[in-house]
Amino acid sequence: MRVPTLKCSGGCIGFTALLFFVGGLTLQFVIDGVVSKQAQDMLPLKGNDSALFQPWVDHGGYGSPIYNYMYVWNITNPEEYLQGEKPDIEKIGPFVYRMFDWRENVTWSDDDAKENISFTYHNYNVFIPERTSPELDLKAKVYVPNFALQGVLTTVRSALMDRPIVMNAAFEAIRVVLARDKEGILMHRTIDEVMWGFYDPTLLTLIEIAKASGVDVPPSVSSYIGLQSIDTAAFYAQPSTQYSGTTDY
Repeated sequence: MRVPTLKCSGGCIGFTALLFFVGGLTLQFVIDGVVSKQAQDMLPLKGNDSALFQPWVDHGGYGSPIYNYMYVWNITNPEEYLQGEKPDIEKIGPFVYRMFDWRENVTWSDDDAKENISFTYHNYNVFIPERTSPELDLKAKVYVPNFALQGVLTTVRSALMDRPIVMNAAFEAIRVVLARDKEGILMHRTIDEVMWGFYDPTLLTLIEIAKASGVDVPPSVSSYIGLQSIDTAAFYAQPSTQYSGTTDY
């Protein structure tokens, strides 16, 4: 028996293609609208029962772990660099840490929309040796720029520029302290100290010299040196504030 065939003209094919095209566009707008509506319902932090409140409060401990991969750059020719030559840089890492961060004392603003959230933020990292190459040693020493010292020198110079006699006396006192403690624009410290910090007694002395010279030293200049923040009351003393997302700006 002969099977009947269905023929379609060029106009029929074009209409079908147009129908699929319009249908695809319509479906795309419908999906975008549904996704946008779900996002608008989930993302705002309206209260403790919001969908994303718990992941936001305990970001590091809720769900999948968060890992930080950290590197240190070591100046391998420190003596030549101090004589004016170009530094040779060695990249060391990654050192793998798991990050934990959370928020405490969460409160919403008193307005009906609860537009603002206040909280105390905490953050710390835990070293994960099994994810770090065994060839890497946190106790190895490296040469890195002493940015904290440069900050103190810049602060003193800027504050005492119009009092050259006082400025020269301050810099002479600073020079004596640096020579005594054998410190300079490069630090020779362990990788752990460079990343997570240490309190430098030499820097504390320099800050006291600056204050005695009449320099208003800002709180950002301290005797603590470190590339990464640590979870202490000094770093997280002030509450933070952010928008809750309940109002569409």
